[in-house]
Amino acid sequence: MFDDGAVKINCNLNVVNINHHQPVCGAKFNQIGIITEIYLNFNSFWKSNEGMKHIPNFITSLNLASGFVAILFTINNDLVTGFMVNSCSDDIDFLDGFSARLLNSYSDIGKELDSLADVVSFGVAPALIISVFSKHLLQYRLNLMQVTRQQH
Repeated sequence: MFDDGAVKINCNLNVVNINHHQPVCGAKFNQIGIITEIYLNFNSFWKSNEGMKHIPNFITSLNLASGFVAILFTINNDLVTGFMVNSCSDDIDFLDGFSARLLNSYSDIGKELDSLADVVSFGVAPALIISVFSKHLLQYRLNLMQVTRQQH
C-alpha cells in the first residue's frame, strides 16, 4: 500500500510458474509501499531441467556481448582494449559448445544465436579492429612523409 495523501496504491507482486502453480518470485510491501521482503523460488524450475537448457544460450549471449563491446572500444579508438575483449570470445565460444554438449542441451535458437555471435565476434569485430588500425597506420605514414618533406 502506497499512500501519498491523495492516491492509495496497493502493490502485490507475485509471478506464478504456470507449469507448477508455485510462486517463482514475489515481494512483500509495508504500509508505505517500501519493499520489505523479496523471495525467489526456483526449486521447481531447476528440478524440471528447464533452467539448465538455457545455460549454453546464456554463454553464447556473453560471446555476442563480448563482440559488441570490442566493437564499441574499437570505434572509440581504444584498439588494445578492443582486441583484448575480442580475444576472450574464442574462450567463451568454446565454453558454450562444451556446456551444450555436457548438458545435452541443443535448440534451434541456440544454433542461430551461436551463428550470430560468431559473425559478430569473429567477423565484424576483427575486421573493424584491422580497419581502424590500418587507418591509424596510414595516417602515421602520411604524417611521417609530411615531416620528412618539410625537413628537406
